[in-house]
Amino acid sequence: MNRTVWIGILGLLVVAGVVFVAVRGRDDDANVVDQPAPSVDADKAYERAVEALDRKQIDLARIWLEKVLVDDPAHVMARLYLGQIKRDSGDADAARELWSSITTGTPEELATARYLEGMLAVSESDILESERLFLTALEHNPDYLEPHEQLVNVYRMLRRPNSLMDQLKEIKRLRPLTPLELSLRTLPLRSGYPPKETFKVLQNSFATGDTDPASIQQRAACLDACFELQQFDEILQLTKNFQQSKPGIISGYRALAFVELGQFAEADAMIREFKSSESDWRLRFAEGRVAEEQEEWERARDCFKDAYQAEPNERTNTYRYGRILQRLGDPGSKALLDRAVLLDELERVCLRVTQASNANSAQITPIAEKIAETLAQLERYGESAEWLRLVMRLDSNAKDYREQIASLESQIATKTPSQPTPEVHPPTHVAGNPSNSTDQIRQSTQMPGRIQFRDVAGEVGLDFQYFNGDTGKEHLIESMGGGVFVIDFDRDGWEDLYFPQGSSIPGERVAGEHRDEFWRNLGGERFQQITAAASLGATGYGLGGTVFDFNEDGFDDVLVTNMGRNLLYMNNGDGTFSELSEESFPGGSAMSTSATAADFNGDQLLDLYIANYVQELKTCPQPDGSYLPCDPDSFTGEPDQLLINLGVGQFADLSELAGIQLENSKGLGVIAADFDEDGRPDIYVANDGVPNFLFINETDSETHTVRFREWGLQSGSAVDELGRSQAGMGLVAADFNGDELIDLFVTNFYQEYNTLYLNQGDHFFLDASRESGLAEFSLPYLGFGTQAADFDGDGRLDLAVANGHIARDVTGKQPWKMPAQVFQGDGKGRFEEASTEAGEYFSEQVLGRGTALLDWNHDACPDLVIVHQDRAAVLLENSNDQQPETISLQLIGSKSCRNAAAAVIAQKFADGSRSPKYRQSNGNYLSSSSRDILMPVDTAEPVELTVHWPSGRVTTHVVASGNEMPLTDSRWMLLEDGRSLGRAQ
Repeated sequence: MNRTVWIGILGLLVVAGVVFVAVRGRDDDANVVDQPAPSVDADKAYERAVEALDRKQIDLARIWLEKVLVDDPAHVMARLYLGQIKRDSGDADAARELWSSITTGTPEELATARYLEGMLAVSESDILESERLFLTALEHNPDYLEPHEQLVNVYRMLRRPNSLMDQLKEIKRLRPLTPLELSLRTLPLRSGYPPKETFKVLQNSFATGDTDPASIQQRAACLDACFELQQFDEILQLTKNFQQSKPGIISGYRALAFVELGQFAEADAMIREFKSSESDWRLRFAEGRVAEEQEEWERARDCFKDAYQAEPNERTNTYRYGRILQRLGDPGSKALLDRAVLLDELERVCLRVTQASNANSAQITPIAEKIAETLAQLERYGESAEWLRLVMRLDSNAKDYREQIASLESQIATKTPSQPTPEVHPPTHVAGNPSNSTDQIRQSTQMPGRIQFRDVAGEVGLDFQYFNGDTGKEHLIESMGGGVFVIDFDRDGWEDLYFPQGSSIPGERVAGEHRDEFWRNLGGERFQQITAAASLGATGYGLGGTVFDFNEDGFDDVLVTNMGRNLLYMNNGDGTFSELSEESFPGGSAMSTSATAADFNGDQLLDLYIANYVQELKTCPQPDGSYLPCDPDSFTGEPDQLLINLGVGQFADLSELAGIQLENSKGLGVIAADFDEDGRPDIYVANDGVPNFLFINETDSETHTVRFREWGLQSGSAVDELGRSQAGMGLVAADFNGDELIDLFVTNFYQEYNTLYLNQGDHFFLDASRESGLAEFSLPYLGFGTQAADFDGDGRLDLAVANGHIARDVTGKQPWKMPAQVFQGDGKGRFEEASTEAGEYFSEQVLGRGTALLDWNHDACPDLVIVHQDRAAVLLENSNDQQPETISLQLIGSKSCRNAAAAVIAQKFADGSRSPKYRQSNGNYLSSSSRDILMPVDTAEPVELTVHWPSGRVTTHVVASGNEMPLTDSRWMLLEDGRSLGRAQ
């Protein structure tokens, strides 16, 4: 979602203070059109013209006005009115000539003439001329409201916050500010016009070589719009002819564009050329980014500090300064990072003002109260008080805030609002890769093949369609489901599928009954629905869940998350399941989404982390009677749950004790993985529109007392590189760049790029989305489920993403159904989109949601299941043209929990080198994938497999023909006691 606060400028009605200028409508009385003006004097003719305008007899009024000007060419009011008639008939030149000729008259008349000329300039996209004319109008009449209002829009387009604030101050002198105007005053740096419109209007400013301040400001505003649109190549193209003229702010934008495109050498050269003569904070910020790339941390710190001090209310400056202090181990970083989150929240809440009706106090009041609260936290007490005054003025039923306003104003008198200016401490450590291994990592030399999938769901009898409630009222939950779980429930070696099903929304009626569905894999040839036979088929509103063996009996159990009580089904081992009681399993009553299972407290039993979303169910009706999904910011988040397995068929809710119940929580996706390689599984949660969570596991290994520390913001994995919260959904934890650290890939909302966080070690992540090539190709999509696997058989991880918007845009400005995408990885953290050749499915427009990995037919190639809202689920069979020698591994723990969650497998070759490690992780968006690990092997030499189990035990297995694991058998179980057992094909 675009956070720029805006309203239209070109469509505004022209309203002046001293004359009736909004000449609209026309009388159908045609008998007056061609009548000649009678022979009367100018004053009488003018009176009759006004009478005709009142009757909307526009043509008759024109005749009388022309008569007036024949008799009295200097008649000001006649020129004003006739000019409007000419303008409305499409003759802008005639209107301009009439108005510009008015050089004498009362201050009000002169102000009106200049204002009308200014509106003509606006309609012709001559923004600088419109500014000049509006300012001239105000010289004649400072109390003329409309030019002030139009200058607000002009300065928003020109990105001139100081001038914008001056005009808002004048408007406040004349009347109370509207909620929108107050939001512009709150966020002058983020109040720009829609970037596409700004670029369209201002791009011609680069056609001339003018270097006057006004021309440079136009260009800077155009570049700012390009930056918001992420058109960095366009910035370089527009500015190439201005590189040597040192035109102030423009050099900063050019340097930033080089940085965003990964052209750090070019950015560095430009910075060194201009920084001695330029003072723009953007140039200094770009220098900080270059210094980070060169690992000159102290230099980066100084650059970001300068940028922050220049614009302390700019979110990105605050965030990057806090980040570099965090990297250097400075405790002052926390205050800055917390401030960046508040600035980000302030932007998001102010955006909601533009979506609410000024006349609807029920919509405005909670938004204004939240803005006031956030401003007070930022120590901007005067602004906070002003928002509370607005609430009391607009809403007669609102709380009496006079006492709180007085308290805020007293704080203004006693304490000057400040920004954190932490003392800079010498670094105690610098985050980096902690690995001390001397083994050389062997990267794959296999040439990439073509990623190819074929939907075989219809051929194999798989037919599941998710039902979302279909109320037509766009409940937010209706846009979310559903997921899919991969489970070998009967241990026959063939992976089966569980689909949670939606249902009716509470309080809404729908026809028919909808149940969860369970499908058995019949030997890799067909699927058969066996829901009833397995004693399954819940009728609640199912969303997602996970698969895990909670009682360690070797048969996987199923958790289904719901809107309402979550359900845990125990696998009886005889082909049926039994639901655990609420006493044994405290399933809660929240709107739960995704879940992950791991042994969080080290007692060899799998525990559960359940992500919860929001507390309320509500709708957002539109004035025309239609509905749109409500903004997630208008909901209260629901804290997540941590359920600890007690080992006797019971779970205990230790969420509060463990430190994972945070207020600002709107979880959609969750995954468990050992991000810091300390043997304890950590947790990452993708939240909707608020910072993501990274919970570092600090459980006591002796007492097994579970405890987590939330470290998302400090780690750099909570927001994007600019400090913006995103709407995270799907996520994958894997080593994407071959440095043996677990990275993160998160899918996000439309116009928010999907984020690749590369693990740098020491709980520090780097947003490498642009450098990886993933950002550009994900902006036009809204991503949900995602999976990483070697889809083309070249030994490197690739990515698949299911896309689809949450609601149909009736204006057609945003896509609704979207194709899925697949990205080919190079093993070094870079990706190229390969969707166009990946099969017919990837060209189809769909509403994709949950996604899971499996090898349904035992060909040792990863397949995909994707659930949709608009069509049946697909089973995408991998049919790539490069079939490598691959083994399928299943880990079975004994001292560790049986599922061996968070285990690590490493390959070591005869020459001493090794491949990147393969790690077990659990979780995603609403879905649960196969736990089998597909590992390519080189048949030309023996391969040593080393398994690092969660218990700390290490086992070794050799893959070579004739040894304990002959290559002729591709499916194996590795046991924690050191044995290797072949599995049935």
